[in-house]
Amino acid sequence: MELWRKFEQGKERHTYQRIDSEYRVNIFLGYNENGNMSMVLTEPGQNMKIKCFVTGATGLVGSYVVKSLAADGHEVVAFSRSDDGRWLDWILTEEEKTRVTRLKGDLLDANCVRRAIVDNNCEYVANIAGRMNRDSRRDPKGSIQLNIHAFQDLLEICKEEKVRKVVWASSSVVYGTKTDRAARYGEDMADCILTEKTPYCPGS
Repeated sequence: MELWRKFEQGKERHTYQRIDSEYRVNIFLGYNENGNMSMVLTEPGQNMKIKCFVTGATGLVGSYVVKSLAADGHEVVAFSRSDDGRWLDWILTEEEKTRVTRLKGDLLDANCVRRAIVDNNCEYVANIAGRMNRDSRRDPKGSIQLNIHAFQDLLEICKEEKVRKVVWASSSVVYGTKTDRAARYGEDMADCILTEKTPYCPGS
């Protein structure tokens, strides 16, 4: 779909901007100083807004991803299997809420995910959904389905639907629990400050 917007008009000058939704470039069409038709292609400016599909949007991290995007003026489709949107209700301003569309769905349902992305014309995806320690230990097979297979399906959907960019967030869970870190790396690591240099504890 192409959107043409007249952004400048003079007595003898009419200039239009086309926003190409497939390539996201600005195309300026108008007359040059010699009176001839000219066209200039430019990259999207800083003020160009996006629409982002965010999974795990009602969790702690996901809620703040939604808020960050909405605060910058972007539209957000907040996708979550939970009806509990307390984090979003607490942290979003009334103005930010107008930029957020909340959808309930399961990341394991690939058709549901595809419809949500396509029907809302999302060009960017932030995957924040995932199972953490307690749930993973209780249901390891289900965690593999969500954290790995569902994410792979999401990437395939994004590729097929020509999503421009996918962002995937990890978690502090990769560092394990205090007990696990102490058992693997010694007591000094139990209460250490977690940084990018902290060794992972994937057995937790």
